[in-house]
Amino acid sequence: MSERVTASFAQAIGVLSEGGTRVTETFAQAMALDHLTAPRQHLTQAFAQVIRSQTINNGLANAGSNRLTMAYVNVLIPSTPDFTWLDMIIDEVFPFDISYNSIGATRFQTDVIRVDSGHDQRASRWDQPLMEYDVAYGVRTLEQLHALIAFFRVMMGRKYAFLYQDIVDHTSTLATETEARSAPDISFLDQQLGVTDGSAATYQLTKTYPTPSGMSAKVRPIYRPEPGTVIVGLGGRQVTNFTVDNTSGKIAFVSTWGKSALQGMSIQQVQLSQVADAWMITGAAGTFTGLAAGDRIVTNGWANAGNNSTEATLITVAAIATDGSTLTLSVPANFGQAENNRNGVTVYRHPAPKAGAVVTAGFKFYVPVRFDTDRLPVSLDYYGIGGAADVKLVEVRPASEAQVS
Repeated sequence: MSERVTASFAQAIGVLSEGGTRVTETFAQAMALDHLTAPRQHLTQAFAQVIRSQTINNGLANAGSNRLTMAYVNVLIPSTPDFTWLDMIIDEVFPFDISYNSIGATRFQTDVIRVDSGHDQRASRWDQPLMEYDVAYGVRTLEQLHALIAFFRVMMGRKYAFLYQDIVDHTSTLATETEARSAPDISFLDQQLGVTDGSAATYQLTKTYPTPSGMSAKVRPIYRPEPGTVIVGLGGRQVTNFTVDNTSGKIAFVSTWGKSALQGMSIQQVQLSQVADAWMITGAAGTFTGLAAGDRIVTNGWANAGNNSTEATLITVAAIATDGSTLTLSVPANFGQAENNRNGVTVYRHPAPKAGAVVTAGFKFYVPVRFDTDRLPVSLDYYGIGGAADVKLVEVRPASEAQVS
């Protein structure tokens, strides 16, 4: 933090009478600038005024009393606008019978500067495009018109976002067959989400759009999967030990083995030539059956805080007794304190898959959109036939995309 004293001022008046010196004004002005990561506080003014006056006590001159007549400080704390993205979205799906016949568009925003020679320089403002839809083409009946009006009123025009199924592109698959009439059924092998590193348990759903040659591709994050449609693969086989956040498009693997409320447990350090820091957890026979050497575990419920771990702690199973009664662990340095006969202990396998496996997924998804107008023009052209004009929807970005430019 840097501090700048921008002004310093003092004024005094001396009078002939003893003890009558008066400091009438002292003044300082300073500005303190903090780092960009901290709130900025500017001390703009500090001021004090003191009068020291002579008083008479039983006719004798006294050194006097000091009277603080004025003191104040002005502090300016500028307020920076909070650009945190507000999740103003209602989990309602736009009527499918209207979206089915609507027109969609994929839009980027690119600045192009062309010079006299004819050459141009191009800069894209967005890493990901925004989808746009004109749903006026999907309104064919009076029932559809009434449904559109009701939806527009509930969303209060442009205020609230909602979910839209893009009939052309709403699955993890791509049509590849000649004269395909629809995209293939989804499979857990459709999209590759990443390769496991042994630590990460959460992965973002994505869809890759390759060129016909396969030499180039663009990856699209999927934030709003259709509930109940996500299927996941790990290392080429389908798995079920995962959860899905339907508001962010993240899948999280969950532990495939765990026991809680274990009784009479003990933990102590042991000496192993092949393991620098080794500890052993002991329980009843069969307690740890199902775990294997190389598994990462998490344990807690111990009285000593040093024995409790988190998913960020690297604790690996070095060996397991044949009867499943003991678990020998490779732990970080300075881990653990000896403890015996502890009840309520929990041990579970780390939810992150072992390193080196490819994570894949298949899914259906929605596009979060909002109306791009606060005015909804409609008409009744013929008996029983409704019509709407120029009703645009535009995709909204989630929080992680709010600052993309």
